[in-house]
Amino acid sequence: MRFAAGAVAAMILLVACGCGGDDERDARTSTVTQPTYDFPDPPIVVERPLARPVADALARLLPSAAVGILDPEALSLVADSRDPRLGWLVSDLLRFYQGGDEERRLVEAFEGLTGVDVRSDPLFS
Repeated sequence: MRFAAGAVAAMILLVACGCGGDDERDARTSTVTQPTYDFPDPPIVVERPLARPVADALARLLPSAAVGILDPEALSLVADSRDPRLGWLVSDLLRFYQGGDEERRLVEAFEGLTGVDVRSDPLFS
């Protein structure tokens, strides 16, 4: 019986010691410095329907992008529209096209639509 009581006391002591934290160490490790980035002002957006050629270009761009083929002509029409609302679409496509000529074209299109170079964002890479 004494052995069992000693074993229980030892277990309680081990658990109590293991649960104690080093607050100073925890505070030091939780202060990870992230790169800072000041978001630019949002672009001016005019609510209007998309021009027919731009809507047609989107109708070609999205289905082809869904199967991994970026239509450069359709993307060019979208970028030339200078409609910043389409920046959301281009930023979504950038998640799927990382690296290579497609990424370069998408980054240029995004910059043309919004006036923002995403490469200046330290979290872009």
